[in-house]
Amino acid sequence: MELLALKSMTRRKVIFVLPHTYEPFFPKLRKNIKDIKSLDHFSTRYIDFMIRHTNKYNFELLAISSAIKKPLTIKHNKGFTIKLFPKDFPKFSPLPLETSESMLEYIMDLCKSEEGKNKELIWHINSYYLLMSDPISIILRKYKQNFALHHRGAGFSIKTLPYSIYKYWIMNRIIFKFAKLVVAENKDEEKKLLGFYKLPKNKVMYAPNPVDLVNVKKSKSELRKELDLPKDKTILMYAGRLMKGKGSGKAAKAIIEKLQDKNNKNLYFLIIGSGECSKEIKNAIAEAKEKHGASNCKLIDWVVKEDLFKYYHASDLFLHTNRNVKFEGTPNALIECQGAGLPVVGFNIGGVRDIIKTGYNGELELSNDFYKYSARVVKLAKNKTLLKKMSKNSIKNYHDNYDAGKILKTYERIYDTLSQN
Repeated sequence: MELLALKSMTRRKVIFVLPHTYEPFFPKLRKNIKDIKSLDHFSTRYIDFMIRHTNKYNFELLAISSAIKKPLTIKHNKGFTIKLFPKDFPKFSPLPLETSESMLEYIMDLCKSEEGKNKELIWHINSYYLLMSDPISIILRKYKQNFALHHRGAGFSIKTLPYSIYKYWIMNRIIFKFAKLVVAENKDEEKKLLGFYKLPKNKVMYAPNPVDLVNVKKSKSELRKELDLPKDKTILMYAGRLMKGKGSGKAAKAIIEKLQDKNNKNLYFLIIGSGECSKEIKNAIAEAKEKHGASNCKLIDWVVKEDLFKYYHASDLFLHTNRNVKFEGTPNALIECQGAGLPVVGFNIGGVRDIIKTGYNGELELSNDFYKYSARVVKLAKNKTLLKKMSKNSIKNYHDNYDAGKILKTYERIYDTLSQN
């Protein structure tokens, strides 16, 4: 009995596999891969969340890197282990086609270990459109391991026709059958898994990303003074990676242009982030200032989470500019700003429409037009009465649907299911 009690108290080992490189999203890692110890990414945030909220699991994060030539183990600042494996040739292969033979060998070794033979490992595999999720699933199936495939979006595309046919029409159907659970990050993906792939309901679980809130005690006016923001303007805020695929540059330019209208001088646009569109946005701000003498737009580099929440609480309206469903699962930023009482204007795509309901806690733009989107943003930003109402509804939406405790229980159910032999 004592032995059984001791075993039940033992932390289960979770192998969290991200089968692609980080470098396309974090170019600085190419210069110094050891900076990954402080990486702020959904994968590291998720593991940190689980470690802080439950003592049931030990996590090991596996990922690929284009900056190393042999496997490398690094301890993240949050206390968990990251194992990196070199990307195979060709080095120029796009992210979906990245492979790593050494990662597959390591996974195979884990399956052959005592923990693997005794089915003591919990396998959490991130899927998307990635080629590596296929051989990983085949290996886990061969060694009779229970695993979850976390399907985080993307989909069939004419532009990548041969690969799309292979991945979405053929291979996904196979590996989804191999998995014990398939986890959907948003409701659209859940419908696709149940409808298009015809998976049984007991095999599919909906689980948005878990998000912790940061308690901010200062008032909005105090925060604006601290953060050097205008005290008397309505502040529109964007925060995230500045990627072409997410429309960051085009959306920012449309809004910057809209704000130059003399009727919109009481609006202020704050952009927080970095990435391939940074230069484009900087040029648009500089051009607006040169032409109109405008000082109602500001771009700052990415900030730590504690500071990010200060900006949420100092702002009035959050802008989510992604109109491409292939680049979205469940946006962490939307859940965070809802918890901070910040209404959102976004596009009507999967993941976003799960969170935002037009007229209740924000607005959804039904077209793909950034100028129509910017007009919708400005119209809502000027309606202070509605913004105040939406702010209260945003907080309620967070606590009703995305509260950290509720999401934690969902992931614990996933891991409990995988632990059943």
